[in-house]
Amino acid sequence: VYLLLTQITNNTWSDMKKQFLLGLFMVVFLLSGIITGKENSMKVSPAKPKAGDEVTITFNPAGTKLEKAEKIEMSAYFYSGKLDKMVTVDLIKSGKVFTGKLKIDTKAEITGVKFAAGEKEETNNKKGYFIRLYNTDGKET
Repeated sequence: VYLLLTQITNNTWSDMKKQFLLGLFMVVFLLSGIITGKENSMKVSPAKPKAGDEVTITFNPAGTKLEKAEKIEMSAYFYSGKLDKMVTVDLIKSGKVFTGKLKIDTKAEITGVKFAAGEKEETNNKKGYFIRLYNTDGKET
């Protein structure tokens, strides 16, 4: 209780809301790696990307809402405590999978991804897809 009161007196309500929302986002992110779903639908190369890297995204829509899609667009959301930037990438179909290149924003600490074909969206059962980013020591940011 003392720590909570200290936080309240030392921070504005707006700062506390930002900290709470960032903490909530991180909990959801961590749980998304624990809860099974369609995480294997998206592959990222290199395996441990850093902010500023270009990555190759491979998306296999089998078993998703986009399974029959001929054209898929990927939206990437770059976060560093807040949403910094969003970009879209048209993926190229090769056989049953779609691939595309994405330049990770230099300020990003984590990147959220969504796939869409027209009005249909694939969000991994509302758990989202994430690209975990790493620092130069190979530790998650």
